Amino acid sequence: MDEVTYQEMIRAARANKEYLSFIDLEPGARQTVVIEKVIRKTNVKAIGGRTEKVVDFLQLKGTEKLLWLSLGKLRSLATILGRDASKWAGQKIVLFADPSVKMKGEVVGGLVIEAVKNG
Repeated sequence: MDEVTYQEMIRAARANKEYLSFIDLEPGARQTVVIEKVIRKTNVKAIGGRTEKVVDFLQLKGTEKLLWLSLGKLRSLATILGRDASKWAGQKIVLFADPSVKMKGEVVGGLVIEAVKNG
């Protein structure tokens, strides 16, 4: 078997995913993005193989990958942009790759949404 570098594995993992995740940004990196639209999908396969009946996503300008909107991300968006999701298109947000994000009590890293700082 040929030796594969860490960077090659990361590139392959990024290329094979439909959704944005922690590995798409460098840990600690912040990236300003523009929301193109909010998308709702039904019967979406989640981690562990279970099916989510309804999931909301953000389509961001410049990428085909969708940002899965967890409850925490939805709360952040409501705080930053307001509760009227029909007004989110065209708005800027910051994605932050936070290595300390937990899922089900385990540290897995994740994307955190922040407000764009003025100035």
